[in-house]
Amino acid sequence: MSDATGLSSIASTHDDATLLTELQHLHGRGPCIDVAEGTDVVEARDLHTDMRWPQFQRDVLAGTAIRSVTSYRLHTTRHGASMVTLCATEADALTRHTRDGGLVFATYCAVLWQGAHREEHLRVAIASRDIIGQAKGMIMERYHINDAQAFDLLRELSQTSNVRLTDLARQLVNHDTPPSPPSALPTQ
Repeated sequence: MSDATGLSSIASTHDDATLLTELQHLHGRGPCIDVAEGTDVVEARDLHTDMRWPQFQRDVLAGTAIRSVTSYRLHTTRHGASMVTLCATEADALTRHTRDGGLVFATYCAVLWQGAHREEHLRVAIASRDIIGQAKGMIMERYHINDAQAFDLLRELSQTSNVRLTDLARQLVNHDTPPSPPSALPTQ
């Protein structure tokens, strides 16, 4: 889920943890939001006495068994921050040992998360390269031009039509309707 806070939850281990995230969405405040805004670790050792987020605190205490929370920032991307949050049903349950273990766990999560993103970006790049290559081939055959000229034509059409190169190539390949070439095609 995501809202005006930009916060979204990928996975949760318990209904109370899910509600914790929903309440942060509702109130626009809470430990995950503080982490998303730039704090590396946010700890609420006792939600009965921690008054940083009064409405959130009230609703968490009323609607869940959660009594202490620690959120760890995983990494920052150009799209935002990622975090992992540990919750406990007792105040002060997250000891120094638990917090340190949480930091190690958060570090492993960050490495896995970055690896997954890198793999996805690589998959997208390969697919983009393939579709652009297909479009270049179609243009080369249609207009009897070389590889570099076909790419230059695609790039120029992308810029003048304000359509991403990959999207333009996909349109060409899927509809088999080559774009109109500029008035002067490069000569071979």
